[in-house]
Amino acid sequence: MTDAPERFIKRDSFSFSQVEGALCAWEWMLDDQSHPKLDEWHDALGAPGMRMLAMQAGDICDRVYKHMESLGFEFTDAYDFEFVPAVCLKLDWDALAKDNQYNDGRYDPDVNEIVLAMIAADKAANTDPSRRSFHTASLTLDQFSFLCRAEAEKQWGYSDLVADHADRVRSAWVEDQEPAEFIKWLGEKYDLTPKQEMGLAS
Repeated sequence: MTDAPERFIKRDSFSFSQVEGALCAWEWMLDDQSHPKLDEWHDALGAPGMRMLAMQAGDICDRVYKHMESLGFEFTDAYDFEFVPAVCLKLDWDALAKDNQYNDGRYDPDVNEIVLAMIAADKAANTDPSRRSFHTASLTLDQFSFLCRAEAEKQWGYSDLVADHADRVRSAWVEDQEPAEFIKWLGEKYDLTPKQEMGLAS
């Protein structure tokens, strides 16, 4: 995972790509003002407050995009009208607004989780790989292991599952298995308790 930057509301300078992300997020926020994630905040904060939220949302979009690029993904859909809205729909806007406008908690969503959710949604919506929004050449072993670690943390709360079974991971990579499906199988094989169930039990 890419390291989270300093607290967003403390910044006083921004890169070109962060500004572009903010403008794209703002366009989406204006086009979809009645969306349940945004509706109450438009009323509560007005345009000035919502612009500040757009800056933070755009920064997150920029981080997700760069993270996916680092994993070797290529994008077929437009950044402004497809990618940014897809990320924005996965954000917790209540937490973002409370952080950004009221200094109430820090909102730094897990970039890995957003990436995995976007890849999963893309695969579910497009069974034909040629029609997907995100493409990648064959993953390197490091990239495959990275995705497996993220999935192991997400599914089982135990990212070291990958290090514990490095030979199996390498075999799965050679066989071009899907990281999510492989990690699900591996966790079930060793009778691990799903992370979701651990959370319910706590």
